[in-house]
Amino acid sequence: MKKLIKFLPIYIILILLTVKVEAFSGATSISELPINTEKGQYITLYHTVDTSTLDMSIDYTYDSGYLKLVGFINSNNSKCSLTANTITCSNVSAKNAFVYPIFKIINTFNSNKDISATFNTTEAHNTTKTTITKVDKVIEVSSVELDSYEESLLVGATYQIIATILPENANNKSVTYNATNPEVATVTQTGLVTAIQEGTTTITVSSGNQKAIFTINVSNEEIPLESISIQEKIELKEGESEALKVVYTPEDTTVNIRDLVYSSSDEKIAIVDSTGKVIAIKEGTATITASLGEQTTSSTITVTKEKVEEKEKKESSFVPCLITGIVTFIVTVLIFFIKSLITRKKELDGGNDPSNDDDISLSPYI
Repeated sequence: MKKLIKFLPIYIILILLTVKVEAFSGATSISELPINTEKGQYITLYHTVDTSTLDMSIDYTYDSGYLKLVGFINSNNSKCSLTANTITCSNVSAKNAFVYPIFKIINTFNSNKDISATFNTTEAHNTTKTTITKVDKVIEVSSVELDSYEESLLVGATYQIIATILPENANNKSVTYNATNPEVATVTQTGLVTAIQEGTTTITVSSGNQKAIFTINVSNEEIPLESISIQEKIELKEGESEALKVVYTPEDTTVNIRDLVYSSSDEKIAIVDSTGKVIAIKEGTATITASLGEQTTSSTITVTKEKVEEKEKKESSFVPCLITGIVTFIVTVLIFFIKSLITRKKELDGGNDPSNDDDISLSPYI
């Protein structure tokens, strides 16, 4: 037993080595590589925190003339909320938690912009900073996309063409408009179409070496809008996005579809821009509504988490390690106990007899 006591500290150390100990360094990391720093775009910061606490808050400081904090993707298994420029989280998974704040660019960058994040817990108050670099590269236009490629108008009505130039960070995104038959419809260099007389004409929308064709059908008779519809249900994971597809009945209605308005019932769950692009923010359910005149339609957006089960993996790895340590300790104690019994038996039988059967049979294992 003296030998057992002598080696006991070693066994304790071995058991401790099998158990994962969560340490807190208070370190934070924040980064982003934007492809576009123009007005109307969104930037998601990848912000990780090395923590062993359950509760934390992060205060963001930035140039409010160019950026606005509009949402976030919250940490694994945690509950987070946004108030002004502060994200507060509870029940945070220990070690490498993350909060991905989403900023909207409210003015095109004229220079690089800094964003600071102050991480607060009962353990530490650390500040880290990242710089959003103004995108300034020579990138050519790859395509011209229109919100609609054909419209029906009454004589005297107007329609605003909305052109999207891709890629979004192309340097020269200037657009020109040319009407094939201006007697039927004219177009200004801002894309405003005016119906002149009954007939059909096309308008060429150009940017760089790319172009798109827009068709205008002019009628003397009004064609009312009977209904509009979008997808009834959409399922997205946090951080994903999807463009809504709107169906108009009849397709040749003379109602100006540019008057379509989108809204979200809960912008903490999902947001939608003026083009119908839905961005999933955090787990939950929200309703996206599209309205045009007296016609309304809606879609249920269900946002789910990524299946990152880091906490469960930690717990599952902890139990086998602990069991292994305990079993090793018990087996070692048994070996010492058996060896002590054999030694005691030898002493009682008269010493070290080499012909002792027990000694010979057990010697390879002791």
